Amino acid sequence: MINLRSTIPTLCGFLILGLAAQTQASYAVKTDTFRKEARKTLFNSGEPLLPRAEILHALSLGHPETVADLIWLQTIQYFGGGKPTGKYPSLPVSINRTTALDPRFAYPYEFGMIVMPYMDDKAAGETAFTEQALALGHKAREYIPHDGWLRYHLASIYMLNRKDYVAAAQYYKEAAEIPGSPGAAKILAGSALSKISGTSEERLAAIQYWTDIKERNADAKDVADLADRWIEHLNIVYTTEKAAATYKERTGRSPATTQELVDVKLLNELPTTSFRPNGLEFIPDTVFIKDTR
Repeated sequence: MINLRSTIPTLCGFLILGLAAQTQASYAVKTDTFRKEARKTLFNSGEPLLPRAEILHALSLGHPETVADLIWLQTIQYFGGGKPTGKYPSLPVSINRTTALDPRFAYPYEFGMIVMPYMDDKAAGETAFTEQALALGHKAREYIPHDGWLRYHLASIYMLNRKDYVAAAQYYKEAAEIPGSPGAAKILAGSALSKISGTSEERLAAIQYWTDIKERNADAKDVADLADRWIEHLNIVYTTEKAAATYKERTGRSPATTQELVDVKLLNELPTTSFRPNGLEFIPDTVFIKDTR
């Protein structure tokens, strides 16, 4: 999916990036406000160090697309390194630099909108990555208006992460009108308009979304593996919540734990997923699973 389009030698591009990064870092190190501890943390963190977009533009020698490709290669290597924390704080910066240099390079938009919203810790109320993904989606809407998949991803962030069903319906409708967009866009527009919230219908919508992602990215292992994990996780959550709803119909109360569902043989075993290896927990006094990430 990556296309190195310029005739400038790749080595020159790397030298440009290296020189720019070194220049900016050296300047920062010399300032009074750049403390020793911060400097040590920066250079030992393993995070990509990228100059500002205007510096990269100036040093691209009139070929910003080549530098964008090189930054994107670096970004993929950074993400593929598999940070133990599952956090990639430099990912939004890297993607924004790439799209600033080449605003019609579609794949960084798609990758960012798929991955970034799921790096927020929803239980802790984090939203920064989701907001970055939304900003990226609106930028894609401006620069690549005829890409139905990018519009579909934007709509899905509003629906699955922001829970803004009015905006989700709008962008699903827009996606459905663009040739080549996912067939599910029309269906999901209807689901969004119904303003579902925390229901089994929403789980099915999310499963459909990740199934579309997996099919579209079969040759991108990192993305396909992430989609597989989400499909497995959401299917187990869906099955557990359906069993909990049945339990409530029979007993008149919501189950406090998943063990109660096993005890009455509504589930064969305690449900676990790769995201929740220690088991699933219910939101108190409901049949819905807490923090489904």
